[in-house]
Amino acid sequence: MIGIFATYNCGIFSAIVALTNPKAFKNMFKPKSTWMPPTRGLSQEAKKASANILNYTHKTTVDNLEKNPNGDFLRVHDIKYNLTRAEITALRELRNNKNIIIKPADKGGAIVLMDKEKYMQVGLRQLTNPKYYREIPHT
Repeated sequence: MIGIFATYNCGIFSAIVALTNPKAFKNMFKPKSTWMPPTRGLSQEAKKASANILNYTHKTTVDNLEKNPNGDFLRVHDIKYNLTRAEITALRELRNNKNIIIKPADKGGAIVLMDKEKYMQVGLRQLTNPKYYREIPHT
């Protein structure tokens, strides 16, 4: 019985569960539930909306699953970007620029672009302020 679990190695945890509690190990591999909540008490409009959502979800996911040796994955079609190609290129260039620092602002949700040298100077100025920081001697 131990040889079977070694063949289907699911990790150390699974092997320990299998040896100590075979029923618990078997339950780790149950198929996904197909349970749906009951529709009694729902209006016809709510039932119709629920069916539409279920159909749409099935259409956009299950129908687009592709088989892959590493598992199923969802094929995505017609991706609509909210940025133009020029904006994407500009962002990529900014991100790759080693002379600037890009950080979120402290307030307001803005993005701050700062010269890297200036950023380092401000950081050192703050760290060397004895009102807030003091050096801990090496021991």
